Amino acid sequence: MDIVEASDPRKMDYLAKVLKNLILSDIQNGDIILHNFGVQEYQGPYEQFKGEIWHYFDLHSPHRHDGKLVRQWYDFPPFDGSHDKDHETEVLLEASAIFESFLTSTPEKSPNMEYLEGKP
Repeated sequence: MDIVEASDPRKMDYLAKVLKNLILSDIQNGDIILHNFGVQEYQGPYEQFKGEIWHYFDLHSPHRHDGKLVRQWYDFPPFDGSHDKDHETEVLLEASAIFESFLTSTPEKSPNMEYLEGKP
């Protein structure tokens, strides 16, 4: 996979901290595993978003989605090292209900979700 912003480890470290806080605050039962995350050109099922840069989150739970790995796509502003902009992106991440969506939706119902091949 072509990770676009991974060349700046500070941005990815910040995103990792935000996600860790979200996982700790949103997931009470320890059921969800964040396998991977990053920023890349959109590869999901909708043609109108091809070529745009999106965040993705690969989530897994042995008890949900038949144990399949789920990729969720989100169009957040990139982390740019500016406190105000990064805080705005952090607030958007928190409001997006990434983990709630994983628990309550499926790729058939949600355009920002897809199953990845195979199981983790």
